[in-house]
Amino acid sequence: MIEALRTLINKLLALVLLGVVAYGVVTFVIKPFSVQYADLEDGIETQRALLGRLAAAAERAKTVQESKSRPDPANKGPVFLEGESDAIRISSLQSKLSETAQSIGAQLSSTQAVQARESSGVRLVGVQTQFSTTLEQLQKFMFDLETARPMLFVETLHVSRGPDRDGQEVSDLDVRLVVLGATPREKGQP
Repeated sequence: MIEALRTLINKLLALVLLGVVAYGVVTFVIKPFSVQYADLEDGIETQRALLGRLAAAAERAKTVQESKSRPDPANKGPVFLEGESDAIRISSLQSKLSETAQSIGAQLSSTQAVQARESSGVRLVGVQTQFSTTLEQLQKFMFDLETARPMLFVETLHVSRGPDRDGQEVSDLDVRLVVLGATPREKGQP
């Protein structure tokens, strides 16, 4: 019986020793390598994200460089509204607004001349106009005005939701704006 107990104790000691060795291998060998592996994976992921941001920045820089190398049509052309009189200049401005509205698929519902004024030594003439459009069309319209030559200035812009029509889910926007253009100095003016 003592011999059986001794064999059992030896087996238990061998199992404990095996457990201690396994614990030591896991703690001192495998765990440091797994931590180092995880750190390396994190580093690689960080480098990939940085590379993606750098590639996107390089692409943006390339696009900007290409756009700078192309001639900008908005910078060419007259600065002032052309015409011999304010009536002709206002008519030209109304035509420009009508063409711009038609290019986005809208139609001006009304236009009227506004009082000419002086601002910082520049004489401005303009028109007030009204039309209905969608948000996307309005954005394109405003962009076209901002890049137009002669230079045009939006003095006021009022946008409101139009009434629902025939069960439409989204109604058009009612837009009212005043657009001004600069005129050259009249002969004899300082």
